[in-house]
Formats: sequence, structure tokens, C-alpha cells
Amino acid sequence: MISNNRKKDFEIPKRLVDATTKWENIAKTRDKEAINDAIYKGMITAKGEKQYTVRDTLKAIYYNKCAYCEIIDHKPEVEHYRPKKAVTEDKNHGGYYWLCYEWTNLIPSCHYCNTDGGKGNQFPIMGTRVTSPSFENGVLDKNKCKAANPPLIDEAPYLFHPEVDKPETAFEFRDNGAIRGIDHLGRGRQTVKICNLNRTNLLEARQSVIDNYYEIISTTLKFYFDNIIDYNAFKNILNLLFKKIKINTKPEKKFSLLSIFIENNFDEIIIPLLETPKQQLIVKRAYRQFQNGTLILKD
Repeated sequence: MISNNRKKDFEIPKRLVDATTKWENIAKTRDKEAINDAIYKGMITAKGEKQYTVRDTLKAIYYNKCAYCEIIDHKPEVEHYRPKKAVTEDKNHGGYYWLCYEWTNLIPSCHYCNTDGGKGNQFPIMGTRVTSPSFENGVLDKNKCKAANPPLIDEAPYLFHPEVDKPETAFEFRDNGAIRGIDHLGRGRQTVKICNLNRTNLLEARQSVIDNYYEIISTTLKFYFDNIIDYNAFKNILNLLFKKIKINTKPEKKFSLLSIFIENNFDEIIIPLLETPKQQLIVKRAYRQFQNGTLILKD
């Protein structure tokens, strides 16, 4: 998960705006059965075909990625950050039904993070839980429905919200692809647990990224030591690889948080994979020079 502040650059989908009256009624009557998935998905029929305007807008905002695990998903589920009908940790809570059509409560999620062994209705907090909506002169106070505003922000959720939080420094990765929360509040650890971010397919996919970087470096070193390639070719291959790592930190890239971690912790996650101290020293020095803009190697 990485932070994302792009919603401000997009208009709220018309399907949500047009549902204001229905939203108000749900908040007043607490009628969770009236929550319509066609509305929060933004389903419309155009030229005889179904379109999902909310989902498609969220896809654009999040670069076709799951907001939690960062896999590419061209048909994500429209996930309610605060669950709309129930809360696992509080059996007496009726769910955040009044946030069913709130734009800041909707983010794109793959099926696995959202439901199948993932988040579901989990929403643990450190503060006091909000149990009902706020009204001003009989009208739903929509400012108090926004994820970054009180009273919701005062719940102090464990689960990171990519549009509210900056989770980039709350995680670290191992060379087997495992992700671990490291922040002192335990939000990273809980986010990993809630969304099951160490499930097998993610571990394997993230490890393949690390393995690919290692294999290119290892093969390049072997070719250089065996005089198959010369110094300039050696330098250029490493330079291209380091550039690739940097490019993969961009938010539109799959597993960009992993590449951010590798870029900032190259010596801890890539260098130990190399076989000999000489190899480690050469590549470590090369990476330092790349960072300084002068990739010049010596035997």
C-alpha cells in the first residue's frame, strides 16, 4: 500500500451525487437493506451495455491497482474502507451504513484483499468507535462522513487508508517477498494481518521481483569476471537495472512500495544475496555511484 491523494483531481461520480436523497434516507432509517451495490459501483446502462462509473473512476485514480496489495486488477471490487453493514470486532455495531455512498469511504480492492480470507468486515481501532451518523438540522452532516475528518479520524483505525495516511515508512520487506509492519503503533502489522498481505500468491509475486533484480546482477557479474563483457557493458547493464528499480517506485507500477523499499534499503535486501564479499563490494559501490550520478567502476 502507498499513499494516494489523487481523488481531489477527479469529480465525484454522478451516480453517487444523484443518490443523495437515498443516502440521507439510509442514514436516517438505518435501513441497511436499502444499500444498493449498483449505486456504490456506479452502474449505468449506456448503449445497451453496463458500465461501472464509480469503479472505473477508482481504477483511474489508483492506476488499475488494488489499494491494499498493489496487484493490477482491471475489474476491482468497490471496497468500503469502513464496513457498511457489520464490524467484526464489535458485534453490537451495526456497521457504518451511513458511509455506504461516501466517496472517501470507497477504494478499489482485489477480491482477495476485500473478502476471500482478507479484510471482510474487520475494522479494529485504537480510539472510540463512531456508532451513528451526525445530523445538522435534520440533514446528514456529510463533512463528518469524510475519512480524514472528525469524528471518524478520531477512531484512530489500525488499517491504513491510502488517501488519509502515508504508510510508506510503516513496512519493511524480506528477500522472500514477505512484508512486515514496523511502525510503533502497530498499524503496519495490523494492516498486513487484516488484508492478508502475506498470502502465497503475493509472497511469490514479490519474491519474483527481488529474484529478477538479483539474477540480473549475478549474471552481469559472472559475465564481467569471465571477460564475456567489458567494463563499459558491465557499467551500462547495472546502470539500466538501477534505473529500472527507480522507475518501479512510481505509483502506477505494480508493487511500487516494494521497489521504494529496495531503492532505500538496497544494501540490506539485495547486497546480502550476492555470493562473495568482492561481488557485494563492487555492486554496493556501483549503487552508491548511481545514486550520486557517477557510476564509475574499478576492478
